[in-house]
Amino acid sequence: MKKFYLIYFFTITIFSFSQTNQQITINVDGVNRTLLLYVPNIYQSNINAPLVFNFHGYTSNATAQSDYTDFQSIADTAGFILVHPQGLDIGGGFGFNAFQNTDNSNYDYRFVEEMLTYLKQNYSIDENRIYSTGLSNGGFFSYDLACFLSEHFAAIASVAGTMISSHLSACNPSKSIPVMHIHGTNDLTVSYTGVGGILSSVSVDNLISFWVNHNQNTSTSIEENLANSSLNDLSTVSHYTYENNQNFAVVELYKVINGSHTWPGSSYPIIGLVTNQDFSASKEIWRFFSQHQKTNHLIESTTSSFSLYPNPSKNSVTIKTPSFPVQCKLKNIEGKEVQSFLLEKQTTELNFNHLKSGVYFFELNNKVFKWLKE
Repeated sequence: MKKFYLIYFFTITIFSFSQTNQQITINVDGVNRTLLLYVPNIYQSNINAPLVFNFHGYTSNATAQSDYTDFQSIADTAGFILVHPQGLDIGGGFGFNAFQNTDNSNYDYRFVEEMLTYLKQNYSIDENRIYSTGLSNGGFFSYDLACFLSEHFAAIASVAGTMISSHLSACNPSKSIPVMHIHGTNDLTVSYTGVGGILSSVSVDNLISFWVNHNQNTSTSIEENLANSSLNDLSTVSHYTYENNQNFAVVELYKVINGSHTWPGSSYPIIGLVTNQDFSASKEIWRFFSQHQKTNHLIESTTSSFSLYPNPSKNSVTIKTPSFPVQCKLKNIEGKEVQSFLLEKQTTELNFNHLKSGVYFFELNNKVFKWLKE
């Protein structure tokens, strides 16, 4: 384990061209805490924006996590505000407290709440669309937020980070919460099968089982083997989805066969470790986040005021709106705007035969409607 940390720490030195971040300092209990804040150019103060926290791993730092995972390029088109918090020194390395107390005495929980207060005071934040992700220790901490600060978050995702047994036993979220987990089967730092001891980490299978039971998902998953598009990365990927037709709090698992303690799709492979390139963890995490919001866990397809039908559909879709004219934007799964148009009557039929099959989102009147194009 120590050998890995030294390798990982060394790679931080090559990350020398991170995109523009603002460094913000917040005083928490007399301690100055810092975060890197990225606000995309398309942010508009009169429109509430989603918020994504991305927590670094133990012995790493906020800048390295920002460069390694590259959510900025996605935020530039999707429009979410991105935060990379900086951990404190824990036993000789920077990290987050996902291993001790789970109540308000946890200084990192208070750090999160202070960050939320600051961001809501200074930016237009969509409080129904706040998300957390992270690598390793940052993934452990994201699970803690789902367990012990679940009232703030719409969904979480973890890469190569599980939970310690005592925190999983204490986990009792006030609501169901969508969860995505990404993990390599040959991870020698956070074992896929779990590790015993004082700070024992649970296995990925037990972790997924907990969230499937908590969210009341289907016990049988839908399995998909991703195309092995990168033949030189020494790994393949199986994707499991546990659906939920009641509250839509799905659980997804990306099992990276022979994968190491790494972030799939990263442009910065770690020497000596396997980094899968068959998919981008960052893009898949945003795809997952973009489907969920806190109020009903899933972006709407119909409300009492608006309707979108048929859904799914092959080429055409009809939008019904109670008031008009109204400006509407269509975005792809990465949040990039593909078309903008004005709805000038109550019922409008639109044709999109030029678009590829996939998931798209209509945005109008501060609402988001998911559409599946077959």
